[in-house]
Amino acid sequence: MKKKDVIILTVSLVVGGVLTIITILFAFVFNEIDRVETAMKKEKIEVIRSKLDSLEQIAVTYYDSSLYDSAMLVCNEMVRLDSTDHYSFLLRSLIKAEMSDSTGAIDDVTKAVDLSPRSSIPYYMRGNYNLKRGDASDALVDFEYAIKFMEDTVLDYFYLRGCAFMETEQFKSALKDFELSADFVNTSESFYHFGLSQYAVSQFDPALVNLRKSIELDSTFSYPYYYRGLSNIELGFIEQGCKDLKMALELGYSEVQQELDAYCL
Repeated sequence: MKKKDVIILTVSLVVGGVLTIITILFAFVFNEIDRVETAMKKEKIEVIRSKLDSLEQIAVTYYDSSLYDSAMLVCNEMVRLDSTDHYSFLLRSLIKAEMSDSTGAIDDVTKAVDLSPRSSIPYYMRGNYNLKRGDASDALVDFEYAIKFMEDTVLDYFYLRGCAFMETEQFKSALKDFELSADFVNTSESFYHFGLSQYAVSQFDPALVNLRKSIELDSTFSYPYYYRGLSNIELGFIEQGCKDLKMALELGYSEVQQELDAYCL
């Protein structure tokens, strides 16, 4: 080998070695940058999470104290800190609902659905809002998803879906849901809905039981008297039925007059 060739080979080896070292150094630097950035992101997330937890406690305290304007300000800050946290939107939707902003409440809970599409609670809440404002068909869709994604059986979901079925005159489906949620039925209104669904499918004896329970819990609720009256009449107990219809009228249910004229002259 000539001296010139040896020099060229040596230079090539040196240059190749330097390039290898530079490549290794760059790889190390970039890995270190990634590690530092990851650590910083993690630390930032932890700081934000800590702030959100603190703000959440404050917002809930304001909410429980009916200080909705203050609770709203705190929730707005929560959303500003992390617009991907679905719980912040859920909490703000509750506040908007209490402030009679049904459209805003549904907008926020819909955002929560988009952020957490396999969580049951956002669907349940949106279904509840839709049911309260008379959108029973939309409520049914939401309750279906709420039940589909629930991790544990939540009787309230079935009860409210039953109410939505009643509003859409799907009485057999409503009754099935009320039967599933029977342990949840413990208020005058819930016993009334249960009894009404039984009346609607001509189960008059069971309807009498639940309508009686509804009246026992709230003797000023006119609707249970009305449907208990009609159930009694269907069973042939005209006198008792007319007594209930008259009570419904006394409590302000004026539409009962037609039945009074038909059965109680």
